[in-house]
Amino acid sequence: MHGGKDGLVKLWSTTLEVKLEVDMAMLNSLDACVRSVLWDNELKKVLVGTAGAEIYELSAEDGANFHGDAPLTQGHFGGELWGLTVHPREAEFATTGDDASLRIWDLGEHKMKSVQQLEMASRACAYSPDGSRIAIGYGTDAKMSTKQFAGKFVVMRAHDLSIEHEARDSQKWITEIKYSPNGSLLACGAFNNRIYVYNVEDSYILAHMITQHNSFVTHLDFDSTSQMIQSNCGAYELCFFESDTGMYIPTASRLKDRRWATHTCPLTWATQGIWPAHRDGTDVTAVDVNVLNQFGQLVIASGDNYGRLRLSRYPCQSSFAKYKQYRGHGAHITKARWAG
Repeated sequence: MHGGKDGLVKLWSTTLEVKLEVDMAMLNSLDACVRSVLWDNELKKVLVGTAGAEIYELSAEDGANFHGDAPLTQGHFGGELWGLTVHPREAEFATTGDDASLRIWDLGEHKMKSVQQLEMASRACAYSPDGSRIAIGYGTDAKMSTKQFAGKFVVMRAHDLSIEHEARDSQKWITEIKYSPNGSLLACGAFNNRIYVYNVEDSYILAHMITQHNSFVTHLDFDSTSQMIQSNCGAYELCFFESDTGMYIPTASRLKDRRWATHTCPLTWATQGIWPAHRDGTDVTAVDVNVLNQFGQLVIASGDNYGRLRLSRYPCQSSFAKYKQYRGHGAHITKARWAG
């Protein structure tokens, strides 16, 4: 038995007669190029792995798919996976990647629930506070497609993944996207050093544009009242702004007691200790803070360039602070989010 780049899986007899032929393209594979085949003669089953990061379980007798019109398991393929957002109410999360697809995953079953092809690669996505919408930012740091929509964002209805709104004010790719806690604003950080803030209640009209940063925007957060924004950029800046006007706040001490709805910016006063003593600004690539237990103990989950995930107490202001470390990723961690 063998499979090829043409998407065909063939089972041969000892006299080189084709006993079974399966066209993986007919099984709705996103990339039918066959990468691996495993035949179990006793179970009369065949496992087929495709370049589309799919594994199919087929009958060795007639080639029928044991799982209807879906693969046994599947995931993102091609390029990198950056976009990640957790549903605020349901046990599910959404991801977007360089393969130009949006995927919804079940946290309990560890299975994909649905997939939607996008116009181009995406590295940013966010659920609305009520979970009814998903905002997606388009583009990457490389030309992934001849059909370019870099800088565009779309808002999809979560129940059927249909498009509710789309707009494009940036000519550079969207690096970060977030809804305010009250759902009235949508902020998009872009590779052109700007943050675009949209009024959700007024048909996503552009409310204002923040131009304070001196490099591409990497992370941003709203405070719990939806009145303030904190953000990081490629120049290792930590900036604060009024969310309704975009006015820059130069005095950081004014916000020392501010509570943030999310804390995903790695360069903040409260996360100083997660950085190594001899840092160059590129070590920590992802951060998220959440309540871990019934005592209200805040914990920082941080990922780095070496595929390590660390858990530290929040706030963490000393590089000598203790932490728990876990390994699993083979490359840098692009995004980390708490669920539940």
